[in-house]
Amino acid sequence: SLRTLLNPWILFAAWHCSACQILLNFHIPILSPYVERAFDEDVVWSGFALLVNCGAICLSAPLLGYLIDKYNPYMFLIVSAIFLPICYMFIGPLPLFQSFVTASKGQLL
Repeated sequence: SLRTLLNPWILFAAWHCSACQILLNFHIPILSPYVERAFDEDVVWSGFALLVNCGAICLSAPLLGYLIDKYNPYMFLIVSAIFLPICYMFIGPLPLFQSFVTASKGQLL
């Protein structure tokens, strides 16, 4: 019913899922040129490197679903809302972190 959708926790969960999907679909084409330049590789390797993120989500979803059903789902939402922006700062070419966050192709494989 409409009353269920107007629940603040339901709205927060829907917003959080939407924001994660938008970020996931947004960063792949944006970071592709950065990955190509950083590791001096072609488009195929760049796509493979960014596919690891989607693969990790697919592999961790059943475990997270079980944990969310068993424990407090709102705590998972709050923790992921805090850690998601922090993790996204380390993914891309953020100038603040480039001085001490460096990786080689061998470290990613």
